[in-house]
Amino acid sequence: MEELEFKAMRYTGDKAREVLSYLLTEVPYKPDQDWHINQEGQREYHSLEYYLEYGYPKKPRWELADGDYAVNKYGLCDGHYKDGNVFIAFDNNSGNCNIEEFEFEEDAVKWLNHEYEDPSDFKGKTSTC
Repeated sequence: MEELEFKAMRYTGDKAREVLSYLLTEVPYKPDQDWHINQEGQREYHSLEYYLEYGYPKKPRWELADGDYAVNKYGLCDGHYKDGNVFIAFDNNSGNCNIEEFEFEEDAVKWLNHEYEDPSDFKGKTSTC
């Protein structure tokens, strides 16, 4: 029997910017450990934007509020867009919403396609260096 390969949606341009904005501001994330407890003794969930402003716990990885993957209107996806002089690429295929900046669009696509072994494989500067 032939295996089916799952392909997540890939967004580019303004749509990619819209999707990343949504993932950063509206999808509730929780830390890997129970460090953020409210007054009622329940774990609090916040957007990545909140954590960027107020700081992360010791572990930098995030698990989504509804288990391994967030219930959000875009599901698992990735994309890239130009922002000034850099290309922003995001990979939410694992549900962790990893984000990197690249000097060249071809490097952003290479990163999204996992076609590199280390930062020296990129043509220009990246935020991974």
